[in-house]
Amino acid sequence: WVNDCAVKDGHAYSVKAPATSFLGVVPYWLYLRGLEITGGTFDRTVALWLCRVFASILPWLAFLWFFHRWLGRHTSSPLVRDAVFVSLALGSCLYGYGMLFMSHTLSAAAAFGAFMILHDGVHAGRMRSARAFVAGLLTAGVTLFEYPGLFASVCLSLYALVALRPVARMIPFAIGALIPTGAMMHFQWRCFGSPFSPGHLYVEDDFFRGRHEEGFFGAVGVQPEALYGLLVHPGAGLLPLTPILLGALAGLWLLLRARRARLDGLTVLGLFTLTLLGIAVMNNWRGGWTIGPRYLVLVYPFLGWAALLGLERLGRRWPRATAAFAVGATAVGLLLSGVPSAYYPHYPIPVDRPVTQI
Repeated sequence: WVNDCAVKDGHAYSVKAPATSFLGVVPYWLYLRGLEITGGTFDRTVALWLCRVFASILPWLAFLWFFHRWLGRHTSSPLVRDAVFVSLALGSCLYGYGMLFMSHTLSAAAAFGAFMILHDGVHAGRMRSARAFVAGLLTAGVTLFEYPGLFASVCLSLYALVALRPVARMIPFAIGALIPTGAMMHFQWRCFGSPFSPGHLYVEDDFFRGRHEEGFFGAVGVQPEALYGLLVHPGAGLLPLTPILLGALAGLWLLLRARRARLDGLTVLGLFTLTLLGIAVMNNWRGGWTIGPRYLVLVYPFLGWAALLGLERLGRRWPRATAAFAVGATAVGLLLSGVPSAYYPHYPIPVDRPVTQI
C-alpha cells in the first residue's frame, strides 16, 4: 500500500505523472517473458531493481555524460567544471533520486536536455528539424514525468517560440511536444474519465484526499515556511545542502546583463522562480519522506549552469578564493547530500538533518 494510490471504478492507479512508469514497462515486460521461458519464480525485488537500473539509473547517467560535456564548453576552468558537475551528480539530492525508480532526476534531465538543445540552436542562429523535434519531445516530456514540471514546460516553450530560427522549426518542435501531451491526456482519460483530470481527487487515503481538495489541488497560497524550508533550511534546503549553487547568483546577474545571453538568463530565472513558487503554494511542499527539496530537483541543472558561469567570471578576478570556494562547496555537498543519499536516500519527515541525526 502507498498513500499515492487513486481508486476509481474499482481500479487502482498511481496519481503520479506516468512517464517513469512507461519507461519501466520494457524491463518489467522482458523480466516476465524471461520467467515464462525459464520457468523461474517472480521476485518483486528483482523486478524493481530492473526498473531502477533501466528506467532511472541508465537514462540519468546518459544525461550526465552530455551535461558534463556541455558544461565543459562553457568554461575554460576544468576545476570549476568538475566542481559544479560533481556537486550536482554526487553532492545533491539528484544523486539520491537518481538511484530510485522515481521521476525527479528524469524530469530534470528532460528539462535541461531541452534547454541545451534550444540554447545551442539559439546561439548558432539555426536549428535542424530533428533537433527541434527532440527539444519539443523533452519540453513536454517534463510534465509527463512530473505534474509540477508544467512550469518548466511553459518556460521552455516560450524560449523556443522566441528563439527558434527559422520560425518553421516550431512545426517539428510542436509535433514532438504533442507526443507526451497526447500520452498524458490519454492516460488521464482512461484512468480518471477526463483528459484534463489528474487522479489526486481520487486518492484512496482520506487524509491525503482531503489535502488535495484544499484550494486548487492542494495549492493554498505562498507559505513563508515553505520558502525557508525549500531554500535555506540548514538540513533540508537547496543552498545549504549544495552550496556551490550560491554561484548562480553571480551567473544569473551576468546572463541578465549580457544582451546576447539575456534571453537565456530570463528563461533560467523564470523557470526557477515559477517552479519555486509553484511548490511553495502547495500544502505538501516538503513532499513527505525526502532528502533535500525533492520537488525542486528539476531546477538543479539550471542553477548549476548559472553557477558555472558565475564562478568562471569570479575566477578571473580572484582565482585562489574561487578555487577554494568551489572545492569547499563540493566537499560540503558530498558530505551533507551525498553521504545521506548513499546511506538511505529517503528519510522520514522527523529526520531533517540526516548527517547529525542518523
